[in-house]
Amino acid sequence: MESGTLSAQGKPESVISQNQKRAESTGLDPINSKTVEHYTPILFRIIYAIFQQQAPKATLKIGLIYLAKIMDFYPEFTEKYLEILLSCPENIRSTTLEMNPLPGTEEEIYVSGSNTEKYRTYGAP
Repeated sequence: MESGTLSAQGKPESVISQNQKRAESTGLDPINSKTVEHYTPILFRIIYAIFQQQAPKATLKIGLIYLAKIMDFYPEFTEKYLEILLSCPENIRSTTLEMNPLPGTEEEIYVSGSNTEKYRTYGAP
């Protein structure tokens, strides 16, 4: 699948209405279907550029966990997701799929930068 071919068709109206309410409360323009249609291909070009087999292991771990959520909305992405998941080492696959890790075995990664964050690397939804 080529990057940028996914669309926002079939997105639940509840997601759009939640964004509209949030935008109204902050004074920003609401996110509507037209905005989603415009920016979705751009976001997927970014995802496809970064989420590749040769990406750093931390990027793969974080991507597998956090991008799993979008497959319900973008089933076209499933092929790419599975390509990456199946090409990863066994330890990454098992932690990605582990929903209830043993206490003390959970792993989180700090990613430093202009906005340092701590990311979960187990239990893809």
